[in-house]
Amino acid sequence: MLGSVKAFYVLSFLCGAAVMLEDAPASLNLSVYILEHPSRQEAEKNWAAFQADPEWKKVKAESEANGPLVDHIDRYFMDPTSYSALK
Repeated sequence: MLGSVKAFYVLSFLCGAAVMLEDAPASLNLSVYILEHPSRQEAEKNWAAFQADPEWKKVKAESEANGPLVDHIDRYFMDPTSYSALK
């Protein structure tokens, strides 16, 4: 897992990460990473670079030795609210 976090830092700014509360449905099956990019184009470029990163590929392969850990990835693009600390 450390390799994946390191790769995120190389490619973008990690604003936060979270998991759902225990009482939420599917709480054991959801992780959320919030990343900041200068533009949507940069986000697409960074995602492609992250997936192609040799260190990430190695860490991913090792972590999935007994089967995949993720069945799908949902990506959303958001803008901070006017009162957000991100502004």
